[in-house]
Amino acid sequence: MPFDRNIATYSTRRVRRDGDVSVPDCVAVEEPMRLFVQNIQVGTTLRTPGDDIALAAGWCLTAGWIESADDIVAIRQENASRENDVFVQLTDARWEKVRENTSDHDAANGRELVEEVAARLYTPPKVAQITAKKLQICRNLLENRQKMFGPTGCTHAAALFDIRQRLLSLGEDVGRHNALDKAIGHAVLDGTLTQATLGFITSRASFEMVQKALRARLAFLACTSGPTSLAIDLAKQAGLSLAAFVRPNGFTAYSGLERFDFTKEFCEETHVEEDVPSVISFTSRTENHGFTQSGVCGKEGK
Repeated sequence: MPFDRNIATYSTRRVRRDGDVSVPDCVAVEEPMRLFVQNIQVGTTLRTPGDDIALAAGWCLTAGWIESADDIVAIRQENASRENDVFVQLTDARWEKVRENTSDHDAANGRELVEEVAARLYTPPKVAQITAKKLQICRNLLENRQKMFGPTGCTHAAALFDIRQRLLSLGEDVGRHNALDKAIGHAVLDGTLTQATLGFITSRASFEMVQKALRARLAFLACTSGPTSLAIDLAKQAGLSLAAFVRPNGFTAYSGLERFDFTKEFCEETHVEEDVPSVISFTSRTENHGFTQSGVCGKEGK
């Protein structure tokens, strides 16, 4: 089974109406990643390898363990036999705060859960309105930069954009939660999260995805599929603008309607080119900010 870090090749027998044939098939790799904070294992996720440092940073932020990269002293990933382990070292002050505030949900039903979570989250700001055309531009930019979906057909992607629809960061993974955490993690480490206004995901919008968007202090979350009931309820309670079923001919708005421009401005183009950073540059910028995919690299002054 020859494979690189995130795509494997398998021998298959493909059946069609006109017959069957043996062909190699590209498949997205799925492996467990264990996350350690202060050398304590805090979670395991099944993910597509690659961007593990960004995934760890994004998870820490969307879980409420950090507020920014300043809360992180170092992130390291072991080599060889422990390449699926990522270690995060928080500042002493932040770790103490995490220990004091970490608690499980105690809600008896969906309404209580929405109220409990919304009370802890950031209220999105008032920003310029967005149109159907601008949402479709974001979708096109995201889909044009997916690397693994084309050859495998089984990955999700997520991206963060600023108010001018400039692509700030992108994540791709077999898991939709991981894809969004990777995109957020890149922005955390790159210092661009404060510029992010809109998150776009190639999946449904669930309660957890809305919660992650709010943790990242986004004003909009848009998706290609539909939302769940709790996702809508949380978005409404917290003030997030939620758009689903984004297509060239329109979208459906579920919450935060004041941030949408409902004029009939649509995007008929199927391919949009913008002056935005490439996916490759995300990795290089992440490495330059004191976090690497192998070895140990602490941040200066911590």
